[in-house]
Amino acid sequence: MFYSDQKKQLQDLNRRAFFLLLGKVSLFTILGWRLYNIQIKDSQKYQTLSINNQIDVKILYPVRGNITDRNNNIIARNIKVFDLYIIPERVENYNDIFNALSHFVEIDFKKRRDILNLVKQTKKFNKIKRLLTKPKLR
Repeated sequence: MFYSDQKKQLQDLNRRAFFLLLGKVSLFTILGWRLYNIQIKDSQKYQTLSINNQIDVKILYPVRGNITDRNNNIIARNIKVFDLYIIPERVENYNDIFNALSHFVEIDFKKRRDILNLVKQTKKFNKIKRLLTKPKLR
């Protein structure tokens, strides 16, 4: 092999390596730009979409009548029970929530204090569940 052939092969190899490097750099530049757009520039849009995409299962129990025996003595009664779920991350002012709920259900001071203590003990994104059994009579 002559020197000129080796030089030509080396030039071809360098040219191929340059184009491969250029392709890799452009690919990673496009990928980096897309990641920047999704994570930083459009983050608010995707955060809103993820909050709206969240599945929240709510169980609705049917209302049943009183259960009586054959002598019409009441064995079991229907008592309305309300499940209160609070996600601390979504609440700004607990007093406003309690005041709004007090139109429908009686929430005494002790229950409010227990709920606020639970809020301090749990993580912001966990649901806090409390049973409220005394509906407000209208």
